[in-house]
Amino acid sequence: MISNPSWDKQTGLDNDHEGVVLLKIRDFVYHKSGLYFAKNKLDSFKKRLSIRVEILELNSFEEYYFYLQNSPLGESELQHMFDCLTSIETCFFRDIPQLNVFQGQVLMDLMNLKTQKGQNSLRIFSCGCATGEEPYTLAIIMLEKLGHNIDQWQIEIMGGDISSTALEVAQKGIYNQYSLRNSSKDIVNRYFTPVDDGNYSIKEHVRKMVHFSYLNLKDESIMGTMHSIDVIFCRNVLIYFSEEYKKTVVSQFYDINTPGGYLLIGPSESLFGLNRSYKLLLCPGALVYKKQT
Repeated sequence: MISNPSWDKQTGLDNDHEGVVLLKIRDFVYHKSGLYFAKNKLDSFKKRLSIRVEILELNSFEEYYFYLQNSPLGESELQHMFDCLTSIETCFFRDIPQLNVFQGQVLMDLMNLKTQKGQNSLRIFSCGCATGEEPYTLAIIMLEKLGHNIDQWQIEIMGGDISSTALEVAQKGIYNQYSLRNSSKDIVNRYFTPVDDGNYSIKEHVRKMVHFSYLNLKDESIMGTMHSIDVIFCRNVLIYFSEEYKKTVVSQFYDINTPGGYLLIGPSESLFGLNRSYKLLLCPGALVYKKQT
């Protein structure tokens, strides 16, 4: 068992060797993923890491730090650690006011812009898609919005997340009633099929609209392959990053956003002090950011 002696009131860590090791692991996590745990979150950081230490039957955080750096299984353990450190709280049709703006204003603006240019493609990126509810929601909105005209458009929806476990759930596309708590009965009937144990499976024509892949925003080789994204959803992801790294991420988003494209972040988040290139649009019930044409 991991000991839990007295804690330093300012850092939340023990005033001993263990506290030093935990800070080293915190910095290691930041270097690998950009995930950052400030002083007021180090208590939670320690508790979550304790889960992995106990599962691996290690005796200390120092052994865990050594395991991460030197074990042949260290890379795979990173995935388990990321799963443990990131919280997943999502559902279909989460944050209705923002989705209404997406459907009623963002899509209309982009489709008009595309039509003027003689284009018929839309690329949407769900960053931090977790178990897939968000990108599937966006696919359903597109189907509802365009109806029979959807065949006239080339629509690509991409979902990316650092949690491989969450992505496995997303790719299976099977959800419980709690995930569907914001979905109307009509939506459930049209786009889901009941399966065992009261769960629902997303229908195949919705599934085909979404492509999932592993995403570590710290990995420049991954971000370098992305381009020409019309809409970026990055809701409740920036909260995991330091102020400095937030600037880097938003700058990356700006580079891959098409001229006239949009960035939508969480309702409690802001680009204030992070980026001056995006234009802030005040919409009913939501804030959206637009890249100028």
